[in-house]
Order: sequence, then structure tokens, then C-alpha cells
Amino acid sequence: MVSFVNVMNNGLLRAGLPPGPQRRRHGITAYNHPLNLTKEQLTEVAMMATSVDVLVSICVIFAMSFVPASFILFLIEERVSKAKHLQFVSGVKPVLYWLANFTWDMLNYTVPASMVVLIFICFQQQSYVSETNLPALVLLLLLYGWSITPLMYPASFMFSVPSTAYVVLTSINLFIGINGSIATFVLELFVDEHLNEVNRILKKVMESIKMNACTASCGSAPPGTKQTLNPLQWDSIGKNLFAMAAEGLIFFIFTILLQYKFFIRLESWWAEPEMPPLGPEDEDVNRERERCFGLLGVNGAGKTSTFRMLTGDTSITCGEAFLHQHSVLGEMERVHQLMGYCPQFDALSELLTGREHLQLYARLRGVPEEAVAKVAQWGVQKLGLSQYAERQAGGYSGGNKRKLSTAIALIGAPPVIFLAVLAVLAVLACAAIPVGWTAAAGGALNAPGSKHESQEVC
Repeated sequence: MVSFVNVMNNGLLRAGLPPGPQRRRHGITAYNHPLNLTKEQLTEVAMMATSVDVLVSICVIFAMSFVPASFILFLIEERVSKAKHLQFVSGVKPVLYWLANFTWDMLNYTVPASMVVLIFICFQQQSYVSETNLPALVLLLLLYGWSITPLMYPASFMFSVPSTAYVVLTSINLFIGINGSIATFVLELFVDEHLNEVNRILKKVMESIKMNACTASCGSAPPGTKQTLNPLQWDSIGKNLFAMAAEGLIFFIFTILLQYKFFIRLESWWAEPEMPPLGPEDEDVNRERERCFGLLGVNGAGKTSTFRMLTGDTSITCGEAFLHQHSVLGEMERVHQLMGYCPQFDALSELLTGREHLQLYARLRGVPEEAVAKVAQWGVQKLGLSQYAERQAGGYSGGNKRKLSTAIALIGAPPVIFLAVLAVLAVLACAAIPVGWTAAAGGALNAPGSKHESQEVC
């Protein structure tokens, strides 16, 4: 508009001058200097910039809230099916179990995190992918996974249905992240001192839980300014990154304590007196080592509960039990090395074949690698699974699942084998494993069931 008016004025000026070459020597030069923005205009520009940052953070939070919640699906399935407990009985230490899961989950988490970074790079928004801000964005996403993944693990002890846990945890992640982002953004629009104080408190409480503060900080700057700041500084997002790094370690340790039932045993450690040393063993007790023992009782009498307590699946509230001079209360990891266990329900992975199950548990039992294949083949042949060894266990019949569970319990020839279901007696009776082999392995065979069927096997 200014240029158009200037051209028109020059035309009128030169039209009034005498004709000749001197006419072009005269003209009007216009200089355009924009006026400074008013306070209202500055506020509007700042609000638009902040709105974009908040919208970006909400989109990232929405996408990444589903990922950590999905990690506990398999954990819940393993706990409910007792496959997790069977791994502990077979020699896996709880710390190693959770460390392996956490490592695998973080490897899976890097895939969607890398896709988020790639999207930012494709759109070339310099506030996020500049030379100084891109490392901060990558660290932000990785440390978010580092902190939120162990936070999901305790939920695996609370839920029994994986789909329910997934919906609940995803909803919690979305609620905290999105509502926190919107709440802090809206509170910043008010000038009331009390609301500003609430906003500051809310930011301090939620800054280590949600990513919006960090994501928005990577791209926020006052309008019309040019500055080069290190986003990793403590006053920028450094404190948030440190908080997430610390939380990941804290939540992981908390999960390990839950697995060891630390908070349940804490009271008993202070209340229970020290047990006196065991005396010499009676002769009749020593003779029981070479016999098979059948635990009888009506439904609800506590047969399966007894096995669950002896194997560490259920906490013992009173009393004590020893296996080869090792306490079930205080030396459970050592006790697990001395027992085999076939739970009441088949603790099998539906995606693994029968042979893969036997190879897995042979390795967990410490069988040398060169002998793993032979041990697996022995279990397949002795329990009559040769025809189904290469099929996935999810397609097995109930009887074949019982056979596979029994073979797993026999791997490593443990001194004591607990068979917590009556059907296993029929499996042993029909399989090519004589009772003498069980006694030769140095095992006492324990199983609940009827008196008649127990006497046939025992």
C-alpha cells in the first residue's frame, strides 16, 4: 500500500513539471518503518507461540502414553499363568528377571521414540531439531521411557487381566500428561497472584511426570528475540532430565522390593525371634527320603496352598519349613535350586514349542549348553511328546500340556519334585518313567489327590 501511494505521488509530481529530461531527476523516496507492537499484540503473539508448543507436547504425550502401558501385558500374563514363578523355581533371580524385561522394553521403546524424532526432523522445525536442541529432544524421549517404564511395573502385581491393566494405565498416562499441560497453560493466562502461585506449585509437582514442560521449553522463546541457550542447563530442562533419570532408578528398585515381598516381610523380621538350630535328624525322617509321598485331602483342605507356600508363591504367615537345611523363609533362592515344581495350572507359553520349553528350562537349571539338546530330547521321549515336540504349546491338548509341565519339573533331577495336581499322577503312570527312576534321581514325589490313585503311584 505504501509503495502504491508513493508511485502515485511520483506520477503526479512529474506530470506537473515541464517536459524534458529534467523531469526524471525529481522524485519522492518513501521509507517504511513498522510501528512497535502494542502490549495486546505482543500478548497475542506470545499466546500463539505458547499454544503451538503446548499442542506439540500434547501430541507427543498422546502418542507415547500407549507404549509403556503395553509393556506390562506379557508380565501380567506370565504372573497369572505362573510361568514367572516357575522361572524363579528353575533358578532365575528376580533381579535378573526384571533387568532382562527392562532391557528388552527399552529396546522396544527406542523404535517409537526414534519415529517421533524422525517426524520432528522431517518438518524441520528449528526450535526442536537445531544443533543445540536436537540432543535435548532425544534425551528427553529416552529418559521419559527410562522413568515411565519401571513406573508401570508395579501394576503387574495388581491386575489379573492384561487388557484391563492396559486401558487403566493408558488412561492414567493420558490424564496426567494432557490435563497437566492444559492446566498449566490456562493458568498462565491469568494475572491473579494466587492462581500464579498455584501454577508454580503444579509445575513443580508434575514437571518430572509429564513431558510437556520439557518439550515446550525446547521450542519456547520470547517473540522477536534471537538467543543461543544450552537447553541442557539446569534452569532449562536439565532439572527435568535429572528427575526422570533418578525416578527410573527409584521405580526399578521399588519393583524389586515388591518382588521380594520386602514390605510384607519387614514386620516379620522385627517380630519373629531367631529360630534355634536344627537338631539331629530322626531315622524315620531319613527313611522318607527314598519314598514317594502323597498329600491327601478334600477340596479346599489346603493341598495346593501348601505347595504354593513351600515353593515361595505365597507368603508364609506362621511356621517354618526346611529343605536340605535351607529355610523356606530366608533362603528361598537356594531352596528353588533344590526343587522341581509342576503347578496346578500349566505355566506354559503358547508361542513356544514343547522342545523350546525344555531347552529354555534346561538352560535356566544350569545344564551345560552342549547337553541342552540331549536333556530336551530325553524329556520329549520319556513323556511321549515326540509327535508334538515341534508344535506350539498353545495347540496342545490338556494331557499333553500336563506331560510337558511334568517334563519341565523333572529337568535337572532336583532332590524334591512337587506335583500340585492329581492328573500328573496319571501322566507318570502312563509315561515311560518307572517309579524306580524317580527314586534313583534322589527325589521325593509329592502330589495331592485321592488315596487310591496316590497309592498306585507311590
